[in-house]
Amino acid sequence: MVTVPQPNHDNNNNEIPIFEPNPSIDSVEQVYEEYYEGLVDGPNGHRSWSLRKIEETYKTAWRQKEYIRKRYQRRLSLIQRLRVTAQRLDIMEREAAHKMELWKRQKKWSLDKLQKQIKKNSEQWGLNDQDLEMY
Repeated sequence: MVTVPQPNHDNNNNEIPIFEPNPSIDSVEQVYEEYYEGLVDGPNGHRSWSLRKIEETYKTAWRQKEYIRKRYQRRLSLIQRLRVTAQRLDIMEREAAHKMELWKRQKKWSLDKLQKQIKKNSEQWGLNDQDLEMY
């Protein structure tokens, strides 16, 4: 759920959006989409602001509630790991997200479990992420 001023809105009036990262996301690809592009919001096909855009515009002010800060931090950690994987495999981040998602599905893991495992072991996919190359 997001309520943000329109892009041409005067942001000098300290209006901070009400935004909660989507609690229903269950794939690495959706995390990528929410962070970089924003999710499609309702039947009209419009996208919400991306997490990256909100963060760039409002810094930490939009993350006042603890559960929102935690959810954002979990998403950001996964995005940072996606960047590393994409660089190691010399692929685009979107493709890295797809490979990670296929790997997660094969393991029958939830997104939450994947995030926790990455936190525990950042080399989840072997040296230079070689285990993801087959996906």
